[in-house]
Amino acid sequence: MLNPEHMLIPFQASPLLPGPWLVFAPHADDETFGMGGSLLKAKKENVETHLVVLTDGAFGGEREDLVKVREEEVNRAAQLLGIKSLHCWSEPDRGLDHNE
Repeated sequence: MLNPEHMLIPFQASPLLPGPWLVFAPHADDETFGMGGSLLKAKKENVETHLVVLTDGAFGGEREDLVKVREEEVNRAAQLLGIKSLHCWSEPDRGLDHNE
């Protein structure tokens, strides 16, 4: 049965795919904000997940140590979310071209 607001916000939960999953995140924290709930559910259901963070996220603020802080945060988030492997490509933030 759909929720009462289904005409405004269509929503229907579907079962998780069995995996393994390969998740690409433009910046560190996008995996958490974008699909943190699904990743936690995947952890609970023992779905193998892998994460690739594409850019260094340097444009996310003015702190001198921002890139280092974001790397530390994504490492901790990956542990909490049950990510089996984390790969940070560290490409320049806003530096990816569609043909690379």
